[in-house]
Amino acid sequence: DTTGTVKVTYGDGTTDTTEVTVHVRSDADNFDPEKQTVTVNKNETPSAKDAIANSDKAPVGPDGTETKYEWKDPIDTTTSGDKTGTVVVTYPDGSSEEVPGVTVHVNSDTDNYNAVAGNTPNVPRGIELTEVPAGTVVSKDKDGKQVNFPEGTTFTWEQAPDTSKTGNTTGKVTVTYPDKTTDIVDVTVNVVPSDADRNDVKATDGVTTDLNKVPEAKDSVTVTDAKGTPVTDYEANWNKEPDVTKPGKSTGTVEITYPDGSKETVEVPVTVRDENGQTQADKNDVKAADEVTTDLNKVPAAKDSVTVTDAEGNPVTDYEANWTKEPDVTKPGKSTGTVKVTYPDGSKETVEVPVTVRDEKGQTQADKNTPKEPADKTPVGDKDNLTDSEKDAVKQAVENENKDGNGDSTLPGGTTIEVGNDGTTVITYPDGSKDTIPGDRLVETVVNVIFKGIDKKWDGKPAEVTVTITDKNGENVDITLEAGVDYVITKKSAVTSRLRMAIARQLTDAPSDVGSYHVTLTDAGRAKLEAAYDKVNETPGDFTISPMDKPELVTPDDKVKVDDPTKLTDGEKGEVKDAIKEANPDLPKGEDGKETEITVGDDGTATITYPDGTTDTIPGDKVVEGKTDADKNDPKEPGDKVKVDDPTKLTDDEKGEVVKAVEDANKDDNGDSTLPDGTKVTVGENGDVTVTYPDGTRYNTRR
Repeated sequence: DTTGTVKVTYGDGTTDTTEVTVHVRSDADNFDPEKQTVTVNKNETPSAKDAIANSDKAPVGPDGTETKYEWKDPIDTTTSGDKTGTVVVTYPDGSSEEVPGVTVHVNSDTDNYNAVAGNTPNVPRGIELTEVPAGTVVSKDKDGKQVNFPEGTTFTWEQAPDTSKTGNTTGKVTVTYPDKTTDIVDVTVNVVPSDADRNDVKATDGVTTDLNKVPEAKDSVTVTDAKGTPVTDYEANWNKEPDVTKPGKSTGTVEITYPDGSKETVEVPVTVRDENGQTQADKNDVKAADEVTTDLNKVPAAKDSVTVTDAEGNPVTDYEANWTKEPDVTKPGKSTGTVKVTYPDGSKETVEVPVTVRDEKGQTQADKNTPKEPADKTPVGDKDNLTDSEKDAVKQAVENENKDGNGDSTLPGGTTIEVGNDGTTVITYPDGSKDTIPGDRLVETVVNVIFKGIDKKWDGKPAEVTVTITDKNGENVDITLEAGVDYVITKKSAVTSRLRMAIARQLTDAPSDVGSYHVTLTDAGRAKLEAAYDKVNETPGDFTISPMDKPELVTPDDKVKVDDPTKLTDGEKGEVKDAIKEANPDLPKGEDGKETEITVGDDGTATITYPDGTTDTIPGDKVVEGKTDADKNDPKEPGDKVKVDDPTKLTDDEKGEVVKAVEDANKDDNGDSTLPDGTKVTVGENGDVTVTYPDGTRYNTRR
């Protein structure tokens, strides 16, 4: 405000003066500032001018001076949120005014970052999601370009997705920024089959351990993938350990944890050995039952197909039996299955069981064939304990009785004949069925030798001994033999070539340290006795009679391996001859120097003809056998050894490398295996390789 004098001139020319106050309007009076909200980031200083919406219309002085703006008090922008301040506006004319209640919005991380759903991660089914997979939530700017979240941002599940089923499912993620502000984002995940879904875990068959020793969990389970290939990348731990404090069967639970975090459990039966380190399988003996026979298309009961006995030979009945490989019962004939026997303590063992399948009429080959019995019994020295040569004679007699006019067997091809110690003969047909002929219908004791006069002292006179034999009619016949005298015994008498065998049997334990009698008998019945006494002490002579013309024939210990046991080559026949000669180095020679002859038939049957014309026979199945796959094949070993971490304990992967190396070493130029189809190569923990051929024979090699 200012004052001044006003002169007033009236119409008549008169004047007056008066003092008046004049108010001059300032810029502040003329301008009305309009406030607006200012937005800044943390720790930024807000512009006071930006807080006045109409600052562009503020007064400008004549000299160009602009209106000025400043905060009455500084605004705290160290924390996010809305703050209130006062702007002081100073005009060019020096006037000023305050604009109170101005809002300053300090941006939070939530304001600065746009959190949105990112990619759709794959998560294993059944996994409890505790962490948010990377990339599930991303930040984008206003142009849609992805930018990084501030350091220290965390992601947690507000609502975790349901992973119980495969496929897409949703969840909510809480994004917590360093300033503790948050965003919640809806996300999608794709639930896929887990390692536990894709793999198959089973208890290892036959887990056995010692008393008070818990077996390794990983050794107690077997994990395979969908193709049956072994899986080794997993952890295994006992959830519940088996009770190993007492022998018998116990059960534990193993938890498998896969690399993807999925888990599964399996119960594991464990057999605990007794204090002697034995299971029931160790102490019992399981065999295939004799003559298991069944109808077409009917698998016999597994338990009826085996026989189990304890160490004393007593029958055992407390066990379970199951076919692990059923016999083929779809066609008549012989088949083979495998039975697994499981004892109460959990121990197991398997046995192969030959099974005979009847034909559509319900008959086996034994039902359809009736073997003929020889008209004459085979004479033997002891009907309860036949020698090998006597058994061969019985077998030959049965074979001869069952031939047609052309000398061909009337029994089915492949039929085998086996003679027991008492002469009982079992005829086994190709289908596995059997006929049995009791021994008392095939053998008889023809001679019973009793020696007299062996206790006489030497008196310088020719010695003599009386041999008493019992003929087939039960009558005793005495024959007195004198030293140095030849006796001709006619075939009508009770003495035959079998007397030689009987004498040898009766005197096997006779001492011979003082002197000996030697009797030689021929098929013509000629006998010669030589005697010798201790002439110095004139004591009774210990008596020994030995067959000299026809010794006990020895069958070779090892059979000759041939390609076809029914049709030997000349070379194979020669091997059989050599084997018999090697087993019998003292075959007799005749007085004229004639040697014992050996002839070998196509089936390996050997006929031994002595110088005196008598013969012995060794059946072919006693001296030859067919070559196995292992005999016929010689697998090559890899040129380079497989490098492993521990040669005493190979990993499954290292074993696989060894298997591949062996398989590759046994391929031809076309990449085809040179080993028989069905051959399997396995590797032990120490690198030893076992090649198992289709016929079950094996080739083993050291690493």
